[in-house]
Amino acid sequence: MARRKLGNLYQRKDSPVWWIWYYAANGQRKHESTYTDSKTQANDILKQRITEALQIREGIKQESDIPLSVFIDKYITYIRTRKGYHTLRSYKTITKLFAQWANKREISRLREITKSLLEEYVTYLRETGKKAWTCNNKLIVLKAMLFWGMGEKYISSNPAKGIEKLETRDRKPIRVFNQEEYHEFFKICHKHYKYYYPFFYTEFHTGLRLGEVFNLKWADIEWNDKFIRVTKPKGERGVQLIPMHDSLIKVLKSIPKANEYVFVDKENKSWHGIKTPQRYRDKTIQKVFKEILSKMKISARIHDIRHTFCSHLVNTGVGAYAVRDLMRHTDVETTQKYVHLFNTNLHSSISKLQQLDK
Repeated sequence: MARRKLGNLYQRKDSPVWWIWYYAANGQRKHESTYTDSKTQANDILKQRITEALQIREGIKQESDIPLSVFIDKYITYIRTRKGYHTLRSYKTITKLFAQWANKREISRLREITKSLLEEYVTYLRETGKKAWTCNNKLIVLKAMLFWGMGEKYISSNPAKGIEKLETRDRKPIRVFNQEEYHEFFKICHKHYKYYYPFFYTEFHTGLRLGEVFNLKWADIEWNDKFIRVTKPKGERGVQLIPMHDSLIKVLKSIPKANEYVFVDKENKSWHGIKTPQRYRDKTIQKVFKEILSKMKISARIHDIRHTFCSHLVNTGVGAYAVRDLMRHTDVETTQKYVHLFNTNLHSSISKLQQLDK
């Protein structure tokens, strides 16, 4: 019986360098670039990967000697089809900046990443002016990457385990559009930016995240059942259904169908990341949003539209669990924070205690 080949070199038509495939310690077949056009150097890298995989599998080694940059590339490749465009771009930036910082400290191997090093990185971020919630977000990404590394048997334990999140007191205050601002926003939008009216109306009346609106397809809309399907929701919780009211349906039906995506640019190129660069669509919609706010002489972030959606639900008497479902929060505790923040009825309720003084 022929012995199974453990790996080999190959070339791709779209790449000038050598590529390798091999069986990793967990038995999965891996493909990676060697970043060299030298066949000899590429072959040496292949031998290192095969030898290391065998040693880890047999218990001779506990940690991989894989370069940190290569490990990060592998992780980004893994999540590429599992995360939305915005999330993927964020993960790329966070891991790249961490690798650059580690490289300045002459840390080039995955096995050199320790708990104390990660804590030192968080301290560095704070000292360079990064807010606590930004540091926590970066830590979450790095922790997830290292956890994946454990599953792939590159490391035996997660060095980020046990690192506590920073206390967040520096988050930007949540802002919502009141009813007057809402009407003024759409009055200006309809007069000066009519093309974008359906986009913003959909955001205000569904609570969809920005990327979810960009990626919305006509096939995702159930007209008869009055639902929008979100096929790549945040947190990978599967398909979720967002209810529509009649006014929203009317606005959506007024949009000409240029292609499979609901919202497209004026040249009929999709706002979806595959057909048009995400940066372009971000800048376009952000620019229009800021220009409308400038005419209103107020300031806000585009994510505040989602906060407004939540605020108006709370103040029209919608219960916390229903708000959680409409906002698609993972737990009701997150929703409760919004309920306590936005519920103006609490003030009228507490004022009834004044009757005790009569």
